[in-house]
Amino acid sequence: MRTYKKSILLSIFIYFVDALFYGQGGIALITAVIIVFFLFPKILIALFRKEKKRAREGMIRAGIYAFMVVMVFLTNFCNSSLAARRAENLIQAASLYKSKNNQYPKNLEALVPDFITEIPAAKFTLSYNRFLYHYREGNPVLFYYVVPPFGRRVYNFQNSQWGTMD
Repeated sequence: MRTYKKSILLSIFIYFVDALFYGQGGIALITAVIIVFFLFPKILIALFRKEKKRAREGMIRAGIYAFMVVMVFLTNFCNSSLAARRAENLIQAASLYKSKNNQYPKNLEALVPDFITEIPAAKFTLSYNRFLYHYREGNPVLFYYVVPPFGRRVYNFQNSQWGTMD
């Protein structure tokens, strides 16, 4: 276990940064590339040289990092699904506001408390976790970050359609 302590701690650190701080997956993707193009060849060389202990240690390290990669992508998928559901609730609340007031709200705060109890976080990350709403000349848009700092999902209230930006 002591041999793998650094790998475990590094995996935990990468998970927190990549999944819970940024919610991006970029570091996990780089880690997956390193596993495939660096760790696996080292394991194969050790197996070819009949260095079973070294190959076993490499496989365990690769497994630790691969588990972290899967967890980052799973967390990001769950966060994106959560954001999509919460966005639909905000869209419904804004539509109810429009039916009552003959216009969309100027900001999301106008929906509280009559149409929603609170404005939810888009997802469980420490950054890029809010819904953004812009009201321009009667054409509001709601968006949130799927893959920060780009990859925004945008809902146009005027034509009732989702799109992407960036």
